[in-house]
Formats: sequence, structure tokens, C-alpha cells
Amino acid sequence: MSHQFSPRKALDALYNHPMIHPGEQLLLRFGGVATIGFVRPALGRRFTVVGPPRALGAYAEAELAEGLQGWATAVLCRSLSLDNILLLLTASLLERQLVVFCPSLSTLSGVVLGLLPLLRPFSWQSLLLPVTPASMLGFLEAPVPFVLGVQYKTGDVMARALRSLTPAESAAAAAFLSATASHLSSLCGDLRPHVITHVDATARTGVLMKDSLLEAVPPRDRPFVRQFLETQMFEVWSDELISAHFEGMAA
Repeated sequence: MSHQFSPRKALDALYNHPMIHPGEQLLLRFGGVATIGFVRPALGRRFTVVGPPRALGAYAEAELAEGLQGWATAVLCRSLSLDNILLLLTASLLERQLVVFCPSLSTLSGVVLGLLPLLRPFSWQSLLLPVTPASMLGFLEAPVPFVLGVQYKTGDVMARALRSLTPAESAAAAAFLSATASHLSSLCGDLRPHVITHVDATARTGVLMKDSLLEAVPPRDRPFVRQFLETQMFEVWSDELISAHFEGMAA
């Protein structure tokens, strides 16, 4: 059949399609046999294809998390208990080495990718593979933070792939991510009182005083926050906020 759908045809059509802008829809048709539709998320920040690498990277990370937050969050919440989700979140915030095992490829990739919107407003800075090929299992010995999805097969497992989201599931996923993002945003409080300004001949920059910030954290949270302040995830996030603050003052 000349118009039969195949993943290869879908990828070829996607690569040959012009780049769409935020808010625009992409439709790939395969002779009436199958149609794939995608609406590029429109974020609440300015879209640009030129500018500082930091700003371009931050937009790409936010867009990726926005695109994943529906189905990936639903798969994550459907597959793991709340205790395991919190364990996954805590370990990733502290940049530990994480391996997710599952026999179903769709569930496995959904759980691993569901971590990205769960971490917002922070972003994962190290290796992440939703499905790790057998030829790459050597990454398990890497001395760096990672999140790896590893498939294992059993004879009596029942796959619970998520084919489509109901309105209730979409609303629940959005509410869950909103609550998580609100908590993570308040974890370190307002950074500005703990930033000292350094002015030289070319620019004004800021330096974060971590000891001062840690003193403002409630005592019960200090052991965790003390470790979190030393992660690359926090460094990238805080540098972005401080740079954006001084760029706004200079504008």
C-alpha cells in the first residue's frame, strides 16, 4: 500500500516540513490512512531565534516541559505512587544517579520524560535517556548524574499505555504540576536580598551569597537546601535569574 503509515515516513515528513512558530499547528497526512497533528506551545515569554545562548536554551527547555506536561505527567502519576514520585523528585533535585525500570516502552519513556515538567522552574542539566539501548548500558557506570530508562521484559506483565487523555486527567496533571512548581519556586525564596552587585567598566553583575540565603531558609529545610545549592541545576537557574535582573535594570 503506497500510503501506508510507518515511523520512518513520519520522521521524513517531519524533517522536511518548514519550522512552525509558537501557536501554529503542524499536520502530517499519510494519504488518509493516518494524520498526525501537533500544536507548538505558545509560552508567556518572547520567542526569538537569535540572542544569548542562555536565553535560547531557557526557552527551549521551557517549551519542552510545556509540550510534555500533559501526557508525560499523566503517565508518571498513573505508574508511580506518590511516595515514589517524591523520591524521584528529591533525588533529581540533588542530581543523583537514577534508573527507571519498566517492561513497557511507552510507560518507561513517559515516566522518564515526566520528570522534566515536574522539575520546573528548574531544568535537568545532565544525561537523560528515556529508553537506553542495550549498546549504551555502559552509561550506568558513568561518574556523573543521570536519569536512564531501562526496559526489562517479563512474561506476565500487562502494559498500561496511555492512548489519550480525558479532560479530568489533563486538569489533574495541570493542577499537580502547578502545585509542584509553586513549592519549588518558593524553596529558596527571593534571591535578590542575597545578591551583591559588582560593577566594572563594562557591565554590572551580581554574585549570590549562598550562606546568607541559607540563613533565610526555615531550619527544617536547611539540610536539603544546603545540598541543593551546590547542584548545577541550581547554579544554572540562579545565574539565569540574576542575569535577567541586571539586564532588565540596564534596559
